[in-house]
Amino acid sequence: MTARDPGARQAGDDRRSRLAMAVTELCTTRRLSETASREIEPTLLELVRAVDRRVRVAMAERLADCEWAPPAVIQELAFDAIECARPVLERSVRLTIDDLLAAAEIGPDHRLALAGRGETPPRLTLALARHLEPPVIRRLAANPGAVLPDAAALDFASVARDDAELQALLAERPDLSERFASALQAVAADAIRQRLAERFPDLPADRLDAAAEAAAEADTRNGDAAAAALIAKLHARGQLDTVHLLRAARADRHDVLDHAISRLAGVDVEDWRTAVSRSGLRACALAGRAIGLADDEVEAVHESLRRAGHVHALEPARFRQALDEMQRLYSCEDARRALRRLGAAASIH
Repeated sequence: MTARDPGARQAGDDRRSRLAMAVTELCTTRRLSETASREIEPTLLELVRAVDRRVRVAMAERLADCEWAPPAVIQELAFDAIECARPVLERSVRLTIDDLLAAAEIGPDHRLALAGRGETPPRLTLALARHLEPPVIRRLAANPGAVLPDAAALDFASVARDDAELQALLAERPDLSERFASALQAVAADAIRQRLAERFPDLPADRLDAAAEAAAEADTRNGDAAAAALIAKLHARGQLDTVHLLRAARADRHDVLDHAISRLAGVDVEDWRTAVSRSGLRACALAGRAIGLADDEVEAVHESLRRAGHVHALEPARFRQALDEMQRLYSCEDARRALRRLGAAASIH
């Protein structure tokens, strides 16, 4: 048999799978010192990257409850497909707060898993809640280990407006603060308002707490830092590609989109944003050329920016003309330099 023979490939896959599970078993059977965990980490990390999803899911289930599991392996699984990520996102204590915040930017499935952690610190709750996803908000509200900071009150109240079950979950939480209750009161049904009034007799009627609103506004500014952390982590792991960029564009996650373009195009994120404000069409066309995006992918980025009000709508013919011009006049490196100059408010020619 040759290396190309399907039977040989299958045999190799089977060997790797057995080895991966054997090393996982070795890791979890008895407590390892931090030194031993670091020593086993490269081998286990190589294996988790080599085996198929079915095996990675099995590894994640075993390692999620292992307090001494190699951190890099847990991080690898946390950023994997949700079937592999869910166990470690929900249960592993080896993920740092920075890991958790970065994972929260991957997508709704990862956020839903994080919302079920035994302990959800305030920064993580804020990062999860700001996406206003009802399943995530409900799971946080039902999670006694989730800390609900005042800065998240408006996000919870926004989702609770049309959700009687969520209103009840929040009203029954023993740790509900007066500020949080004030935000909830502004959107709640009469029965919940009455319950809140009995519990918080000094709560002003029909008033959205200004302190909670100010705290929420302050947290919004932290979203860009979380997006930057996510993209930096993906880049450092060699996993950042145009798939992440396009996913952010189609989901209108402009903070993630900006940092992805910045990394992939090799320009400062503020230069990219300045370039968009000066000439959105040219900025998109140059970035597309620098990164190597197909025309329809550049169009997806431009359309996302249009929905956000950052660029104007264009006739398809004008848009294609600009892309053709970039293709004809600029190499990838020339486009990168031109984009930097545009962002620095200089001529791109």
